[in-house]
This record gives sequence, C-alpha cells and structure tokens, in this order.
Amino acid sequence: MNINEALLRNKHEVFIYELKPETISSYYQIQGSENILPSRIGFSKNDFIEIKNKGRALIENKVGQIVGNFKVKEDSQYKQHKPYAIFSSVWAIKEYPLFTGYGDIGISNEVGRIKSSKDLFIVYRPSKDIIQIHLFKGLVEFKDCVIAYLEGFILKKHKP
Repeated sequence: MNINEALLRNKHEVFIYELKPETISSYYQIQGSENILPSRIGFSKNDFIEIKNKGRALIENKVGQIVGNFKVKEDSQYKQHKPYAIFSSVWAIKEYPLFTGYGDIGISNEVGRIKSSKDLFIVYRPSKDIIQIHLFKGLVEFKDCVIAYLEGFILKKHKP
C-alpha cells in the first residue's frame, strides 16, 4: 500500500540523542521537539529483556530495545500512567541495512504494563555516539512505505 509522500513528510519527526560520556547505553536528547520523547533514553543492543517466541518474535529478529522514563517536569502524550515510561523493542529491517531497526512506541497503561501507541519509529545511527529516532505517529501499519521513504530522505540528505 502506498502513502502520499507529503503525508509522510508531515508525520515525520526527528529526535537526535547523543551518548552520555563514560556510559554505554545512556543517551541525552540534543535535537528535536521537547516533551514528546523522554529527554534521556537507554538504548541497548545486547543486554535486553528476553522476548518469548510468539508474535513478531517468530518472524523477526530483535536487535535491541529503547527504554525511557519521563522526568516530573516533562509532559508528553506518552506520559499517561506510572511509571511514566516508554519501552520499545527494536526489530531488524533486513531489506534496509542502513537502519539499526524499527519498532512502535510502547507506553505504560493503567496497571503499569506496556501497550502499543501505534506510532512507528525507525532508528538510524550515523555514528557510534549518535542515535536518530525518526518518529511517524499512527503509521505503524504502513512500516514498509515509511521505511522506503526514510531511506530516500536520509540518502538525499547525505549526498556528497
């Protein structure tokens, strides 16, 4: 299914995080809108919660996870219930090795469990210490179109 490129451009938000010195997985936001994602996230490629072999885990490979807790002063549509956290598995995109992976933003529900927001994100790492999170609200079901669009966007942006 195709989506209009203008719609994708309008739904596209970029958040850039930089690795905190002397840490291996703690990143602080250095660019992008505030009060959407937490100002600090943890991104792990190796040490992550085990996923049971059901659902998506039967057909895709988990390559990491993103975890973030909102500070008291932060406000966000994702900050709804204690513990005011987001959690997302990051899944490999075999057809697009340019990207680290993709996922959907998971948020805390009333009983502290994680539920999907249906908002798609794609992780791109231009360097070892930088993570770009490309967020597309409400487009998790259009993952393939969004990834193809984003590849073109990034390749155009980094053209010599």
